[in-house]
Amino acid sequence: MLKLDRTLHQLIILLVACSQVSIQKSFRGVLEPFESAIFSYKFTNPPLIILKTLKGDGDIFVKQGNENPTFNDYDLQSATTGVEVIRVPEDFASPLRIAVFAAKPYVNTSYYLSVTSDEYQSQETKTNSESWTWVDFILFFVRIIVDVLL
Repeated sequence: MLKLDRTLHQLIILLVACSQVSIQKSFRGVLEPFESAIFSYKFTNPPLIILKTLKGDGDIFVKQGNENPTFNDYDLQSATTGVEVIRVPEDFASPLRIAVFAAKPYVNTSYYLSVTSDEYQSQETKTNSESWTWVDFILFFVRIIVDVLL
């Protein structure tokens, strides 16, 4: 089992190294019920924002510029359970304000937020930035596995 874990770990590192994907910023935190954490992010290429909720339920709200997003005032949002993903459109201007909200009452929300830049996606797929290919899904899950393992 240990050899399989080590082989899987090495394969994931190889895939990430060859994919032109880099995690530019990552944050871990714990929020009390209905509390929020706000992050500012400057970018050149539109990022992919991934929120992995480890406990509880976290949601992402994103706003362009220097104003903080709220439940009623945001440009992008993802409010499901589990992993939240937002692919920022090409026409968005830097900086972004990213809010993580703890959505469950009576439960603290533990989360891991990563903001990535996919150089290949931004250079090669500008004509259809909203569509996801199977490579996007594989890279997405590889990034999460690498984040959790490292």
